[in-house]
Amino acid sequence: MTDFTAAEVNDLTAEFATLEDSLRIRARTRLYQTFRNLGERLLTRSESGIGLEGADLIRFRRLFAFFWILEHCYWRSPARRHLEEKFTPLAQEVVWPRLGLAYQVDPGLIYSWSQLLHLLAGRLKQAFEDLPPYS
Repeated sequence: MTDFTAAEVNDLTAEFATLEDSLRIRARTRLYQTFRNLGERLLTRSESGIGLEGADLIRFRRLFAFFWILEHCYWRSPARRHLEEKFTPLAQEVVWPRLGLAYQVDPGLIYSWSQLLHLLAGRLKQAFEDLPPYS
């Protein structure tokens, strides 16, 4: 099974950033709670020398990439400090090495707001062009 590329994670995060506010807040709160609990568990297990499960490492990697892009590009929150101080070192020093990967979050793959608006405008235009004519 293949994982998402950085560009695919960015696309997913960009789509999430455009959702209606109340839906976005509810989803973000639940996702972040899952991410924080998983991160805390991985930190505790790593510090205690207890083995880490591959599925947890992969899930953490996906959620970390999502929240890193969200915090740095689309929607900052008070959780950013926690992400940078606690979970970035976990990602760099534990998760990525245990997955056999070099840590990287490529800022070049992250859209600016103007790029995002251009991308969404193109998709919207295409969607309307694909609709049958109104009669």
